[in-house]
Amino acid sequence: MKTIKYFFCILLLIFTSRIYSQVPDTIWTKTFGGPLSDVGVSVKQTNDGGFIIAATTSSFGAGGQDIYLIKTDENGDTLWTKTFGGTGYDKAVNVVQTNDNGYAVFGTTNSFGNGDADFLLWKSDSIGNTEWFKTYGSTVDERVSEGHQLTDGTYILAGDSLGQIHKAWLVKTDVNGNFIWGRTIGSDGFVGRSVQQTNDGGYVICGTHAYLFFQTLVFEFFFSRISSNGSLIS
Repeated sequence: MKTIKYFFCILLLIFTSRIYSQVPDTIWTKTFGGPLSDVGVSVKQTNDGGFIIAATTSSFGAGGQDIYLIKTDENGDTLWTKTFGGTGYDKAVNVVQTNDNGYAVFGTTNSFGNGDADFLLWKSDSIGNTEWFKTYGSTVDERVSEGHQLTDGTYILAGDSLGQIHKAWLVKTDVNGNFIWGRTIGSDGFVGRSVQQTNDGGYVICGTHAYLFFQTLVFEFFFSRISSNGSLIS
């Protein structure tokens, strides 16, 4: 009996040591920013093995908050930085490397556009120089939650529109960021959080729906299927 106990103890020690030996170690850590608030929001590995980081900065740029784009090598060392924005606030939510090895940053701006806040798509070349930027929105507030470049080079953006009725909003553009269509989803209290293209060329969007239930604010999530031309699929 003692032999069996010793045997199981040895097995337990071996198993435990293997678990701890597999715990990953930090390879490196880098910090970026200036004397004020700088918040990283999105990072992607790039085709050269380095990384592209999108942040919102109060330390640099032209306004109260600007978009801050940082390119690093594979070791996290800075290769270049760029800021984008106007005299108001400009916030990034997502960055992707584009098909031409440039970058697309999706965010929200009140420096440009029609309302207090609009969807923003900023396109740069491979070293962060601005090629073009576009805003999408009306005189009410529109805020981006996520954006992607699609395989054909066009773009899809998801977020919300804060008019008299607060709805989720989906925007499709061409390869140059020109508006193709926009689709609102849901009734009051809907916010689009994430969007993906489906195999048939349409889209799925999910997000949150907030509503009052006996004076209590309740949150649920929604999930909608959209056709390639922006129509809601029932």
